[in-house]
Amino acid sequence: MDRFRVLAQQADKAGHILALVLLDIDHFQQINNHSSFAVGDDVLAQVAQRLTSLLTQEEVLARIGDDEFAMALLCQADGSDALERIGQLRGALASPIIVDGKPFALEACTGGGLYPIDDESPDQILRKATIALKEAKALGPNQAMMFDPNMDMTSRRRRFIDTAFASAMKKGQLQLYFQPQVALTETKVGRLAGAEALMRWFHPQRGLIRPDVFIPAAEENGLIVPAGIWALQEVCERLIAWRDHPVAPKRIAVNISARQLACHDFIDQVATIITQTGVNPSMLELELTESAVMHNVTGAIPKFQALREIGVQLAIDDFGSGYTCLDYLKKLPVDCLKINRSFIQGLPDDWASAAITKTLLILARELDLRSIAEGVETQEQLAFVREHGCHEVQGFFFSRALPEDAFLTYVETLAEASPES
Repeated sequence: MDRFRVLAQQADKAGHILALVLLDIDHFQQINNHSSFAVGDDVLAQVAQRLTSLLTQEEVLARIGDDEFAMALLCQADGSDALERIGQLRGALASPIIVDGKPFALEACTGGGLYPIDDESPDQILRKATIALKEAKALGPNQAMMFDPNMDMTSRRRRFIDTAFASAMKKGQLQLYFQPQVALTETKVGRLAGAEALMRWFHPQRGLIRPDVFIPAAEENGLIVPAGIWALQEVCERLIAWRDHPVAPKRIAVNISARQLACHDFIDQVATIITQTGVNPSMLELELTESAVMHNVTGAIPKFQALREIGVQLAIDDFGSGYTCLDYLKKLPVDCLKINRSFIQGLPDDWASAAITKTLLILARELDLRSIAEGVETQEQLAFVREHGCHEVQGFFFSRALPEDAFLTYVETLAEASPES
C-alpha cells in the first residue's frame, strides 16, 4: 500500500488513472492437498513471474494472501485500457504451469478498482477492489469484475444479513409460509396433494426481506444450516398439529441446502427431529436442487439412501435446469422430480419449452417418479402439463405461498370446490 500511495501521487501529477487489481487463484488449495506445499510454492512463483513480465518497471505486484496477488497498474487518463490490461494479466494463466514435469491448469478470479475514479483514498480503492473480487468469486471460477457502486450497496446488505439473520430465529422473525401442491387426475383437478414450506423473514424495521436476498447470503455465510434445521423442526411440528385437521396436507416438502447435506451430522439431526416430534417420516419430503445434488453426487447418494431408510421422501427441485447425469439419476433414491418453472413459463407456445417439459415428464413416468410442475400460472399451462401426464402442479394459478391460517382456510375452500375438469 505504501507503493500504491506513491504511484497514486505520480498518477495525479501525470493525469493518469491507477488500477488496483486483486487476483485470486481458484481452488489453489487442491494443489497443496493433492501434491505438496513445495509444489504449490513453485506454482505460485511461476504465477508471479508471468504476472511480473506484463508489468512496467513502475508498477507493483505483491502477494497478499496464500493464493492472492495485488497489482497496481498505471492506465490512461480515462482508464479505458484498464480492462485490456487486466485481460492480459488473466491471459498469463491461460497455458498450464509445469512443475516437475506435471502440468497445472489454473483459473483465477479478479476484482479491480480505479483511482481516483472510484475513490480518492488508496485504502478505499483496496476495499472496493476486494468487494469486486468477492462479487466475481460469487459468480463462479474464472470471473472478472470491476467495482461498481451498486456492489457497495450489495456488500452493505450482506453485512446486515450476516449480523441480523443470526438472531432472527431467536427473535421469532422467521416464519414458514405454505404453497399448495394440487393433484391432477384424468377426471378431476383440485385435490390437495401436499404443500411446500417456504421461509420468510420479517424484520421489525425493514419489514419483509425477500428470500432471494437473504437465502443466498445465508448459504454463503453458513447460517442456512441452523435455519434449515429450524425449518425442519417447524414443519414436523406443523404436521403433528394438523394431524386431526380433515383437509390439511399429509405431506409437506421443505428445502434443504447443499451445506446442510454436507454436514456430518445432518442425517442424525433429521432422525432426532422425527423421533422427538413423533411425526410419520413419510409425511416429510426433503427437496434439494438439481445443481446442489450434482455438486457432489457421489456424496449425495449414500446420504439419500440413509434418509430413505429413515422413511422420508426425497425430491429433486428445479429439475432440468442443471446438468444431471442420467446414470446418477437412476442411482439416486428419489421419489419426485420437480420441473423447473423456466420451462413451464414458456408453455404451450414455446416449442423448446414444450419439448423439454414433455421429455422430462416421460422420464419421470418411466422411472416411476412423481412429477410436479412448478410455476403454473395459467389455464393453458395447467392443461398442457395435465395432458402430458404430470401428477401435481404448484403455482400462482392455484395459490401463492400463504401464512398458516390463510393456508388452512384456502385448503378448506379447495376441498369444498375440487372442480370438475
